[in-house]
Amino acid sequence: MTQRIACIGGVTLDRMVEPLERLRAGTSNPVRSETSTGGSARNIAEALSRLGCPVSLFSRLGHDAAGEQVVDELMEAAIDLDGIDRVATHSTASYTAVLDESRELVLGLADMEILDDLEPTWLDPIADALGEHRLWIVDANLPAPVLERLAGFAVEGVSIFADPVSAEKSERLAPILGRIDSLFPDRIEAAALAGVTEAETDPGELAARIRDRGPRRVVITLGAEGVWVDEPPRHERVPAMATSAVVNVTGAGDCFVAGYVFAQLATAAVDPVRCGLAAAALAVESPRAVPAELTAEALLERYRSSG
Repeated sequence: MTQRIACIGGVTLDRMVEPLERLRAGTSNPVRSETSTGGSARNIAEALSRLGCPVSLFSRLGHDAAGEQVVDELMEAAIDLDGIDRVATHSTASYTAVLDESRELVLGLADMEILDDLEPTWLDPIADALGEHRLWIVDANLPAPVLERLAGFAVEGVSIFADPVSAEKSERLAPILGRIDSLFPDRIEAAALAGVTEAETDPGELAARIRDRGPRRVVITLGAEGVWVDEPPRHERVPAMATSAVVNVTGAGDCFVAGYVFAQLATAAVDPVRCGLAAAALAVESPRAVPAELTAEALLERYRSSG
């Protein structure tokens, strides 16, 4: 597989804090914590690299210990980092999840200032490097003006895939929806993009509304229910693949996108949607957002064994 893929967007240092006993407000609580690297663009880049795809990552990190940790892990994953900008003016983006004793999220703390403050001119020094890639995967951690300028750089023949990241950030994609080839929202993000206040609206209706705004293809991820595919003439729900256990759902959506892209570029005749679901199944069985077990061989084996 020789086509190089550009992943453009968020890279974060993620911390998960879990109490050792019942949480009590207003006082010190004993906890255990785990640290890992995250961000949609970063996760997709790692997953694609593990699947054997040549991939470049374009983002911004701080000149801090967190940034060094992220770079070390990305280099280990064999990802091209020439598009990583390092600055001393901001801390590396981070997300801290505070869980309760039932492992439900109590508080999420996001420090994304390093990305929120990006100006469209950030793209100018990397424009030539981006031009060497025919497939761009962008996430909505980038501000809307950056996304709009980025879409303007995409010459004919460049495909843009997009991850809305969250309901709040999804509207950042509004100015470029007509330039997006494939959009991968979850149900809540799809409702926001469709202008629907009730997220339980039928996913087929949500997808149709979003496609009216411009994307060629909309795939709504539905968790344990699988995905809804809207790519004429295909309009259907595809069920999730069976898993041995659900350990961690954090990276399932990002691995789905990677599996989908892998299938689109593969020489073998495989369905991108079902390949994405196979990658998601492997992801939820692992404690890591992007499992080390995610290889092309393992993906195709899960794909074929699912029927």
